[in-house]
Amino acid sequence: MRAIPFALAACLAGCQPTRPQECPGTKVASFRFTAEMSAADSTCPFSASQPTPLTFGGTLSWDPAGGDAALCLDRPRSIPHLGSHAGDHVAVQVGFDGVEISQCSCPAQLVESVEGDVTRDTQGGVVGFRGTLRNQVTPSQPTLVDGGAPGDCYCGPPCEIRYALDGGT
Repeated sequence: MRAIPFALAACLAGCQPTRPQECPGTKVASFRFTAEMSAADSTCPFSASQPTPLTFGGTLSWDPAGGDAALCLDRPRSIPHLGSHAGDHVAVQVGFDGVEISQCSCPAQLVESVEGDVTRDTQGGVVGFRGTLRNQVTPSQPTLVDGGAPGDCYCGPPCEIRYALDGGT
C-alpha cells in the first residue's frame, strides 16, 4: 500500500508501476496543468486540508480514427489515465486500491478522473485544455458513519474532491 498524507492529487505524481515510454495513441499535445480546488463542489470532510492550486505536466493522446484517449503525466512511476474522446471532449480515469489516507483508519479506493475539452486557436492548433479533475474516495470496508460497528473503518462515506483544471501548451 502507498501512504498518502491525503494530497489525493499526489496520485497525479504517480502511484505504482513505471510509466510507459510513450503515451498510447497519437499525441495531441503536452500541457502544463493548474488545478484549483472547488471547495463548494468537494464533499470529503477533509477537503479543506488539500493543497491548492496543484501544478503538473502531462501528455494527452488519442486514436484519431476511434474513441480511445489517454493522459500520461510527466512524473516517474505514473500510470496512464485511460478513457475516451469524442471530438475534442476527453474523459479519462485511473483507479487505485489500498490507498492509505491519513484522515482514514483503513485503506481506501481512489478513482482519479479528468474530463474536459481541448481548446484550439483559429487555425485549429491545440492551445489548451479546460475541464475538471475529480478524486473520488471510497473506504475499503464499512465505516462508522455508514452504520459500521466500533473498530470498523473511520473515514466517512464515499466522497470526492473536485478541481477546476486548466492546461496550456
